[in-house]
This record gives sequence, C-alpha cells and structure tokens, in this order.
Amino acid sequence: MEPLETTLKEINHVLGVTGSLICLGDGTVSAQALPAQFDASHADMMARLASQTFQALDSFGQRITEADLMYGQGRLILKNLPHGILVILCARNINIPLLNLSTTNAIKKITVELEPARIAATPPPVAPSPVQPTPVAPATPAPVMLAPVTEQPDGIAPNPLLGELLAEAQRLAEASRTNQITLIAMDPVAPWIRCAETRRMLTQPQKRNMDFLCASSQANQLGTFFEQMGYQPNQRFNSMHGSERLHFGNPLRALSINIFLDVFEMYHRLDMKPLLAQKGSTISETMLTLIRLQNVEATMGDLGDLAALFIEHDLSRTPEKDKIDSSLITQLCTEDWGWYKTVTKNLDLLIAYAEQKLVQIHRDRVIDQARRLRSGIQVTPKSLRWQTRASLGETIRWYATPIRADTFVGRPDMSLY
Repeated sequence: MEPLETTLKEINHVLGVTGSLICLGDGTVSAQALPAQFDASHADMMARLASQTFQALDSFGQRITEADLMYGQGRLILKNLPHGILVILCARNINIPLLNLSTTNAIKKITVELEPARIAATPPPVAPSPVQPTPVAPATPAPVMLAPVTEQPDGIAPNPLLGELLAEAQRLAEASRTNQITLIAMDPVAPWIRCAETRRMLTQPQKRNMDFLCASSQANQLGTFFEQMGYQPNQRFNSMHGSERLHFGNPLRALSINIFLDVFEMYHRLDMKPLLAQKGSTISETMLTLIRLQNVEATMGDLGDLAALFIEHDLSRTPEKDKIDSSLITQLCTEDWGWYKTVTKNLDLLIAYAEQKLVQIHRDRVIDQARRLRSGIQVTPKSLRWQTRASLGETIRWYATPIRADTFVGRPDMSLY
C-alpha cells in the first residue's frame, strides 16, 4: 500500500486539498492520507459514503465517473476509477478544473496500483470435479483506461442521447419556422454543428436537456407552441423568471428545454439580441466561446470544448463568419472587471489544459490563440467602471449565482420532474 499512500500525499499537496483516501467498490479502505484529527472511523465513513453514492447511481443505470458532495465549509470529490474510488477531502471553494489538471498523473498511478490489488482480492476458482472436464479460466480483464481526447477517431458519431437531441432540435426548428418563431439552438446542438472537424473533442451530453435562444417579444407564443410540440410549462419557474428565462418539459420523453430570452445569464450577463437579428439556426462560435469562458467553475468538458473552438475557428478583430470575434470578448472584459476576472482565469486554464492534453499541432494553435486573446484584453485600456471595480478585487464576489430550472427538483409544485 505504500505506493498508494505516496500518491495520495502528492494529491494532498494541491492547493485546497485537506486529505485523500482510496477505497474499493464495497467501501473497504485501501489506503489513506488524512489529517491527524481523522481516525479510522472517519475514513470508513467516507469510504462507505463514496461506495453507496456510486452504487445508488449504478442502480438507476447511470455510470457516473465523478461526484461532488458539499458539506459545511468543505466538500468531497469522488472519482469512480475502474477498480476503486478516490475520495478527495478539500475546501468548499477549491478550483475544480485546477484540481483535475493537477491530479491527472496521480489518478493514472492509482489506477495502475489498484489493478493488482483487485486481482489478489479475487477468490480462487473452485476446483472442478474429477469427472468433469477442466473448465477454461476466463481471461482477467485489463484495466479500463479512458483514451485522451486527442486519440479519439475522426468522424466520431453522436452518442445515442445526442442523436436523439439533434433529431428533436431539428423537429422543433422546422415547426418554429412554420409558426414564424425564431428559435436558435444553443447547447448541446450548436457545438456539434459549429465544430464539425473537431467533434471528437466535444463533450457529448449526459442530461436530457437543450438550450435555445428566442426573442422576448415572442415569449407569449412559446407556451402554445411547446404545448403543441408535446411539452408542458414549468409554471413556478416561468412565473418567477419568465422575463428572461422559460422552462418546458416533456414528461413522456423526460426531455427538458431551457429558453433564454434576449440574454444569456449564468455567472455573467451576455446580450444575445444581435444574434436574433441575424436569425441563424445556431448561436455563433463567438457566443459559444463566451458561454464557456463565463463559467466561474469551468469543467474539463468546458476546456475541451474551448480547445475545439480555438482549433477550428480563427480569431478575428471584427465580426466575421466562422470566426471568433476577439473584439467583442475584449470589449466585455475591458468594460466589466467581473468578465475580465473570469475570462482571463479560464484562458490560463485552457493553456494549461492544452499543454497537458493536446498533441503538438493542436497544442500550439490553442495556446497561441488563447495567449493572443489574453494579451489583447490585457493591453486594451479599461473603463472607469472597470478600474473602480478592480480596486475592490475579490473582496466582493464578481459573479452571479446561476439560476437553474433543475434547482426545484423534488418539489412537485415547482418542477416538472
């Protein structure tokens, strides 16, 4: 177990990590590197919690590779590895993308170390009866290793869920044109359309929901339209947020639709009205880029999507077809310190992601484009409003708390599901 404990201590050196442990699928602790105040009972409790969490998800047919459990001032990050579970005890405000990047090599070591332990723990086969032919022992399965994004084959097909969502988006688009409603596809449809040559790098959806953009002037038509298409309105959510957001669901198919009216607002506010004037079928590469750059807690999936966008689309200083408008991104970041803070942080994460995950030809392009964009933001003069807010720095939160329709799950009076 010494190699496992050594690897856990490497993980503990990551900023914000308090301790870590490894357990098998049945909740048995294999190794731990927890603070002195945590005894064996604490380790057993965390191991059981991790095991029960993934067992419960598996019972619903969901193979989940990671779970994030919040408690008090801390959190538990659970990594579902091929032959065990890595439990990371950390601060509540830890930078998750940075944690993932910093622990990549450690997780590979743990995966290799756990395989012999799994084989050793396997009970020996029962000896066959002398009168029976000797059975052939089944081959021991090799460890399941996820291929890096750069090693996935070109021309990758959508997973079954994405295929279903693409077909449904097409059905809604055709019907919306018939009803003279401008319905512009966002996630997960738009990346698949806009990044046709780098689809292998995109994060395919795991949830049965889609986002669309529509003009607020057509909001009153959407209720009737979606009811005709087999959806029901989320009454409570729509009454609370209907000026900028609407939510509809199809209970029979368990599909969920988010409609953003004129603006996209999660961590930061993004005016989308210029897109409505263009009446494209999907949002632009620039808007896709901004939606990911505005994410304060950017995931590895967000960084992979950004890499795909930067590989396939050049930066431009003016709005151009099939290009990322760096002038719009720069304008947002030089007028609003909050946008600046989040975007520059995520560009730094993207550079680190490219250095570790991409082959050289893609790595060089992504890093070059990210650095050029960041440099342009840095050297452009900032507004007085930006400078005033910058003087306060991180002492005041610079981003909003996202409002999500699925916040109300578990309340029948407030949600469809």
